Formats: sequence, C-alpha cells, structure tokens
Amino acid sequence: MPATTIILLGLFTILRLGLVLGRSYLPPSITDLLYSPALASVLINPLYTVHLREGIFLLDRSGTAAASAAGAGGCNLLDAAYEGSVFHLPPIILAMFRPLFHAIQSKLMQDIIIGIMLVFVDLVVAIVIYDLAFFSISGNDANDKREARLERGMDDKIRPKRAWIFGLDARSQDKQVEQKVQDPFVQMSDVPQICCLMYYCNPIAILATSCTFSPSFQGVIYVFLLIAIREAMATSAVGMKRSALLSTPLLAFASYFEPYSVVYLLPLVIWIKRSSDGTQWNRGLVGFTIGLFCFWFGLLQVASVMLVEDYTTVWAKTYGYVHGFFVMNPNMGLSWYFFIQMFDRFRRYFVAMFNLLQFIFVAPLAIRLHKYPIVLTTAFFLVGTLFKPVQTLHDAALGLTLVAMAPRTVSRMGNASLVSLFAIVVPATLVVMFYWLWLETGTGNANYMFFQCLAYNVFLSIITLDFISATVKRDKALRLTEKVGLHVQGGGATTKDKFE
Repeated sequence: MPATTIILLGLFTILRLGLVLGRSYLPPSITDLLYSPALASVLINPLYTVHLREGIFLLDRSGTAAASAAGAGGCNLLDAAYEGSVFHLPPIILAMFRPLFHAIQSKLMQDIIIGIMLVFVDLVVAIVIYDLAFFSISGNDANDKREARLERGMDDKIRPKRAWIFGLDARSQDKQVEQKVQDPFVQMSDVPQICCLMYYCNPIAILATSCTFSPSFQGVIYVFLLIAIREAMATSAVGMKRSALLSTPLLAFASYFEPYSVVYLLPLVIWIKRSSDGTQWNRGLVGFTIGLFCFWFGLLQVASVMLVEDYTTVWAKTYGYVHGFFVMNPNMGLSWYFFIQMFDRFRRYFVAMFNLLQFIFVAPLAIRLHKYPIVLTTAFFLVGTLFKPVQTLHDAALGLTLVAMAPRTVSRMGNASLVSLFAIVVPATLVVMFYWLWLETGTGNANYMFFQCLAYNVFLSIITLDFISATVKRDKALRLTEKVGLHVQGGGATTKDKFE
C-alpha cells in the first residue's frame, strides 16, 4: 500500500476517533443535526444499531439472568430479549456483547467503546477493499491475461471509447499516435488506493459509523463478507482447500446476519475452484466448499438454538421480522411505503414476492458473468441493495466502490450512469429534508419522501443496469475478437472485413 494512502487512512482514522470521543463536546446545534432521526434514517439500518442495549435490559428485567446464575435454565438465557418489537438481531450477537454491557454501565462509555470498535472495523473494510481492487487489476489470472491479449487485437469499432481514462488502450504506440489517444486520467495502479479512499474517506461512511446517535453494526457484515471474498481471490497464494477453509466460515457469519449473503457463495466457488491456469475447473472442490459453508452456517444456527429456549419464536422475531417487512421506519428503500399503503389481505403474497425477487437475478447473472467473479459479486451486491427491506446510503457507498474495481467495465458504461451518479445526490439530500418536514415539524407528508426515494432508486437502478450491460458488451467484444482471430488464422476474412 502506498505511503500516501497510509497517511490518508491514518488522518481520517484520527478524524473518526475524534468524532467518537468528542461527541459530548460538540456544540448543541451540531449535535442536534448529527443525531437527528432524519439523518439516521438514510445512513443506518435501525435493525443493526445499539437496540441490543434494550434487548439486554429486557433480559435482565425479566430475571432470566438471575435464574441462569442460580443454575436454572442452563443455556436457555436469551428469550426474554425478544419480547416486544425492539431487538431483532440473532442471539449470538446478544451473547457476544452482553458481557461488555454488564461490565460497563455508563451509556456514554458503551457508545464510545462500540464507536471505536466500529471505526477500526471500517478501517479493516477499507484495507480489504484495497486488496480486492489490487487482486482484480493485477492481471495474474489466466482470464485477465487472455483479456489483455485480445484487447491488443480488438477492432476500434468495438473497443471502449473511454478506455483511455484508465490507460487501457492496448494498441501499438504508432496506432495510438495515429488515433491521437489521450493520456490516461487514472493509472490502473492507482485504482486500489482510489477504491480504498473512496470508501473510507466518504462522508457517508464517516457519518454512518462515527456521527450517529446509535452506532450501526452494518460494517461488521461488510468486513466478514469482503474478507471472505478476499480469501477466495487469493486462492493461488494460499491453495484452494485452505482458501475454502478460510472464506466459508466468514461468509457463513455474514449470511447469519443477512441471509441474502448466501448468493456470494457462487463467486466464492468460482474463485476457489478455478485451477492455476484458469482453463479448467477443479470439480472435486465444489462439494467440499459448499459442504463447508453449510457446516459453518448450520453450526451458527445450532449455537442460536442452544442460546434460547423457543427458537421458533426467536427466528420469527429476527429473520421473520426483517424479511416479513414489519420494519416501517422510513428509509431509502420503497418497501416501507408500499406496505403502508397495501391492503392486509395481500400482505403474504407481496412478502413472498419481495423476498424472492432479488433471487430471480442470481442464476442469469451467474450464467452470463461467471468469467468475471468480481463483477458478479458487485452485481449481486447492487441488486441486493435495491431489494433490501431497509436501504441505506452506506450500502450504496460500498456498492459504488465495488463498481470502481472493474475499470474495464466502467470504461464501457454510458452517459446515463454518469448523469445518475451526480443526480443521485439530490434525492438523497431531499429525503433527509422531507423526513424532517413530515415526522418532526408535521408540515409535510409521506408522499414527499416517497417520491425522492423513488428517484434515488431509479438512479441507482440505472447505474446497476448499465454496469451489468457494460460487462455483457465487454464479454461479447472479447468473444468476437477471439472468434475473428481464429478465423483469420484459418485463412478466412481479415479482421477489418469481418467487422465491416
């Protein structure tokens, strides 16, 4: 990692720690703004906040802890935390943080310790993003070498017009001079540090982890997911079996938080199963990797069963509550408004539809983009963001960072994505204002906020569709170039004749 990146990461870490430690010294006007429900509604998912403090309070109040200390109930400790509709995180999370909340009674100190922890979690996320971007552009993979080779013989008619931005024009120097190719705006070697700083220095990530009234654990899901992907990408360095052993438990824990994360098993398998030359698949490891993931995921569920007495009820209060769309807090998504306006008799149908809709795209995307695992991962993340029960700007910030890891795809994206990228700031800002008008001053209504959420999702959908479409064009151009090259070698038409 370059020294400049390390310095910037250090400076922004100090800034974040200062915001966490100095929250009690901020002026009241700034505190009211940073801790306002309107800002929190677009930055954090209320399901992953310090509602576990309320869960522990319910647990202690019910006397379950006293019964446990007396030897009654054994491991059935945590059911009381799920009374009412306050706490909805899986039981293992409650068991992990319960000792901390018991050891430190001060709410301020609890928030500071958790805030410091989340700052370093976000730092780890940024470092892992750097590693992912570095692996994705390193060109050591056989498919990357094939793509670089085909780009040198690619016809100008199917070559990306914006390839010069990243210095991807692989034509000879004479042709570049003849075509007056511009100097690259961004060097490929700079992409990892751009992606790293794009996430960590982003105001959205800073506000979401350091400046909200209730710290969000969303970064914990990111760190497990991204480290799992990194370990899978580093297959050639650590070996395929060891990579599966390292990545599957991490992905299982991310899926324990959010069941949708199970779809990332597909790109994980693609990386792990690919042989060193990239031309064949090691099919013997497919069952091993999937079985290992199922083992770890099942182990986490068994641990949850052992921590509670009535796991069916707890399951309904965690996964059932989230994916049953009972979260009516206004957010960047559209489902909150839809389920408010919907007739109750149609609820089950639309709950099933909204939950299954995001999985409809998994198989087509995997079939079409399996040659580009990092692009496939990004597409899954963006699609999952669009259909999440509770959307946040933090999700979009990470998704756009993942998009930047594929410069060969970005160079083929159109103007619509560029316009949407700049325009998305407008509805994201207006959502905060209309939330404040509607729920704090009472001078607005839900329609104002909904239409801004709709515009935000339209812009994010345009970026997602253009990203996937650009990858399909990229793959088609490579296949066509390869086909023409073989045809020319066989004594057929020239490349120029073929494209004309």
